Amino acid sequence: MIIRRRNTSSGICILDLSGNLTIVDGAGPLRDTVQDVVDEGISRVLLNLREISHIDSAGIGSIVASYTLLSQKRGDLKLLGVDRKLSMILSVVESFDNEAEALESF
Repeated sequence: MIIRRRNTSSGICILDLSGNLTIVDGAGPLRDTVQDVVDEGISRVLLNLREISHIDSAGIGSIVASYTLLSQKRGDLKLLGVDRKLSMILSVVESFDNEAEALESF
């Protein structure tokens, strides 16, 4: 999995993910990246999942772990580009189809 990081002028970190979010290909690096973001004092993160081709239970777990970490820091995690099936599973995290709307919701 490839993680591309962007920061907005309003202090939101956007993580654009592509490839597979699986135990083999990216669950660990996602958790590590979110931890790095939190360590830098950023508490609002938008995960862009539009380019994720496959996600397994470890990938879902890394999203939930990221949400938990940010919540503990009084932050927030939001999702962008979630397919319908995954959206139902992850209904605890607010998700969007449009990046501008997602950023405005913080």
